Amino acid sequence: MAEEILAQRIQDAFVLLAIKNTKFLQACRQAVRPEYFSSEITESLIRICYQFFDQFKTAPDNHFHDELARFLKDKEENESKRYFEYLERIQDLDMPHEGYILSCVNTFVKASELKVAAIKFAKMIANGDFEKAQVLMHNALKIGIQKEEEGIDYLTIETPSYYAENTICERLMGTGFHLIDERRSRGLCRTDLVCILGAGKGKKSWSMVHMGKLAMYQGFKVLHISHELSAEETEQRYDRGFGCLTKERQAVSIPFPVVDAEGRSRPPIMKTLESVYNIAEIKKVRKAVRHLGGELVIKKYSLLTCTMDEIERYLDYLETYKNFTPDVVINDYPEKMKLPFGEYRRDGIHEIYMNMKRIAEERKQLWFTVSQVKREALEKKLLNKGDFGEDIRKLEDVDLALGISHNRTQAAANRMQAFVLAARQDTDAFGCCFDLQLDAGQFVVNCWPLKLKETEEEPE
Repeated sequence: MAEEILAQRIQDAFVLLAIKNTKFLQACRQAVRPEYFSSEITESLIRICYQFFDQFKTAPDNHFHDELARFLKDKEENESKRYFEYLERIQDLDMPHEGYILSCVNTFVKASELKVAAIKFAKMIANGDFEKAQVLMHNALKIGIQKEEEGIDYLTIETPSYYAENTICERLMGTGFHLIDERRSRGLCRTDLVCILGAGKGKKSWSMVHMGKLAMYQGFKVLHISHELSAEETEQRYDRGFGCLTKERQAVSIPFPVVDAEGRSRPPIMKTLESVYNIAEIKKVRKAVRHLGGELVIKKYSLLTCTMDEIERYLDYLETYKNFTPDVVINDYPEKMKLPFGEYRRDGIHEIYMNMKRIAEERKQLWFTVSQVKREALEKKLLNKGDFGEDIRKLEDVDLALGISHNRTQAAANRMQAFVLAARQDTDAFGCCFDLQLDAGQFVVNCWPLKLKETEEEPE
């Protein structure tokens, strides 16, 4: 059911785009009436933008303050102050994604107009005005923002639409396995859903911290949701990962593995690492990370309590009250969320994956999640598509599925394989080997080619 009032965060974003973005204003001018907005201030600001566009065919942008001052010249001082305070607040917001705001407003406009039309339609039917009723509903169904509703008229455009600005998916980062990233030219983009497949206690949660670190190194905002690890443990893992810190209570000497280009072991390098319990060291690490420009919010949900509706509510809360719109969302992991028991559990998991992909597309975010393997694959050296636990339909919804695995011999040597199981937009069925040193909080230390003969099971 549509909201009775357009969410304030969407209204704020709409006003900001109407002030700054001519294409956005052009798309909304005829479809979105100012009276849709719930406050007099937002309605008035939209009217100013519309009037400016009608006259000059562009968004007001730097001229908006002048237009607002003209509008307020006969207003009381207190009222004028409210307008300028609101304008100052929204101009401090990050520039919202045009497509996402168009989609949200379009859904609201359609629901609002259909609700009004349905009442009129019922009255017309009761009065026997069948033809008028048919025309009314036909027109109501056409209402909306045309920019969003238009398809691609293939033969009438000279330049492919995917060459246009903001249509090609924005590449955010790689996987951190350089041998895999070198073969995946597309990288990981906004709207992607990435799943890491692994065994229980198979370093999946560490892989999520690894991805969060990579995103923050690029200066992106990260929301890390945990349904299993505590918020404090997740926070500590980030400190250890960024600072190369040990979980011991004091500084210790740790061996770091060294390999040649083919993965043959060389004598390790010993490094003395500070403890994660050294508060001075933690402050130094966080100060260095802060200079990268990224942000991190860690949110813990108790087992079997969180739903996708709750995650969307929390995303809205962060945007509205904290001015935090994540570029990357980590959901660790769906099987620990609130799910139906018995025969409907698999359908519940499938629905969560579809919703994660939906939200990634709607909000233009990159999402990461993890999945458990089947019991028979717990100590398998190299995973395949059939090793997904509980519901194989996960493969249908993800854009990249990456398997991480090791057998007992490799586990003792802190070695694993990373293998691209499926990729919607790129090549798959290849991978690499890598060393870990989790005593120092490092998920990937070395990386070397994976050879097919190395995937054969080793004798115990």
